[in-house]
Amino acid sequence: MHFRRRMYAIFASAVLAILASFSVAQEAQAAVGDCPSSYMCAWNGTNYNGARLQIQGTNHNWGVFSEPNCGKYFTWNDCASSLYNHTSNSCFRFYANADFIGGYHTLKHGDLIANLGSWAYDNVISSDIQYTTSGGC
Repeated sequence: MHFRRRMYAIFASAVLAILASFSVAQEAQAAVGDCPSSYMCAWNGTNYNGARLQIQGTNHNWGVFSEPNCGKYFTWNDCASSLYNHTSNSCFRFYANADFIGGYHTLKHGDLIANLGSWAYDNVISSDIQYTTSGGC
């Protein structure tokens, strides 16, 4: 009898873990789906959670975009934790400092990144350049 209870507890835990991961995946998918076509979107949380910024074009300083949920400056400067480039022919180059200074990373059209920590770029982006391309970035 004791063995059955233990097996039931293990089974129930496994089912709950699967359901929880499915729920998180659905929420992330919905957040990405909220990014309008032809925009680049950033979220202040990983996995496309939290406040969202949607931009187009080149932006010299993300500090001009206010966001009360970004505690450091209350702007998008050094606030992004996940990105989605929902454009069909543009690449975005993200810089660590305003006015395109410092290190950068590039995101190709249609690509997304759930955790900027994998780039060592979580809460680092301060400016971007958008450029059109017919191929790679």
